[in-house]
Amino acid sequence: MSEAPLLTEETHALLHRLLDKADAGRMRWQLKCSARETPELYDFTDQNQVDVVWDDLKQLAKIGVLDLKLKARQRPGNNDYDDGLIQLKYEAEERVRLWLERPAFDPRQHLWDTALARYLHVFEDGGDALSREVLRFPGRTYEQLAAAFATIPAALEQQPMTLRQLSARCFWGASKFLDRKELLLLATFPSIAGRLLSRPLLLSVYLPANFEEILFVENQDTYLGLVALAPARTGLIYLAGFRGAALRVREAGQAVFSYVNMVSTEERERFTAFWIGEKQMPSFFWGDLDFAGMAILAALKQVFPGVEAWQPGYQPMLDILRIGRGHSAVGGDKEKQYHPGSTQCPYADYVLIPAMEEHLAFVDQEAIGVSTILWREQSS
Repeated sequence: MSEAPLLTEETHALLHRLLDKADAGRMRWQLKCSARETPELYDFTDQNQVDVVWDDLKQLAKIGVLDLKLKARQRPGNNDYDDGLIQLKYEAEERVRLWLERPAFDPRQHLWDTALARYLHVFEDGGDALSREVLRFPGRTYEQLAAAFATIPAALEQQPMTLRQLSARCFWGASKFLDRKELLLLATFPSIAGRLLSRPLLLSVYLPANFEEILFVENQDTYLGLVALAPARTGLIYLAGFRGAALRVREAGQAVFSYVNMVSTEERERFTAFWIGEKQMPSFFWGDLDFAGMAILAALKQVFPGVEAWQPGYQPMLDILRIGRGHSAVGGDKEKQYHPGSTQCPYADYVLIPAMEEHLAFVDQEAIGVSTILWREQSS
């Protein structure tokens, strides 16, 4: 960003009026050179100052901030700029706002703050947390949404409930609206923490007798395909619903397991000991070869520090990527994925992620037929 040039107060005033046009939503950010719209250029008591302002405007045009649309010919005695137009270039808006220390006006923020103002006495933090995040609910006004947030303490006063239950009861039956908003709620209503019930994670599990390792699987079709192979040494966990590093998921009662095969009491107890951290065993993750999959791995490692990317599953996906058969990382839903940074898994950080960066492409897990994977289960 270029450094602000030295400009007169009169030039600053003119630039402010151009930004007024932008904030008002006008299609063209322009002023007509006239005594009414640009009086700084028509102060007949101080022609020297007028000349300085005009020099400022020409300098701003030269550096690409303004576009001066002037008449080709002027009558004798007229100024060069009479009846011309001064336009602020769209691409220069941010630069000018920084010079003038004038952030963009967001009408949505104004409407949201106005709606919240009615309920500031209800919000325990005075509405600070909600004000920092302009929220929307399709088909509802800001006023209705603010009123819905204000009903939360009363709803929880009746009975404790999960976040999904609370969301459905306060937000027009939409049980998922409050997903990923728990921290926002607790900042707004700190006192409700004890009345929000944790929603256990429901996980499908396959456990062979005398299993020696655990493989977390991202996608359902791949998980069921692996289950059909009935691996003799590897336990399988389908990660439906796991997208964040919720450390409490390893606490007793925070996860509910549904077993897809007959599992003895002894093996269940061994698995439970692994889950709550009393017993250690090798564990791996296999999911999509994309940034979202790597983000799941990074989150999973915060809960299960020993987990690593599963090389038998990822190697054939890398082969697909390297021969140019991956799908583009640009465009569509994939473009919304964020680079996960470091996952703390060496294979992921030094092999998988660099390959995706190099080829700008991803491979979904379902591209691999599970019966073709070369892993030690097939040699047993």
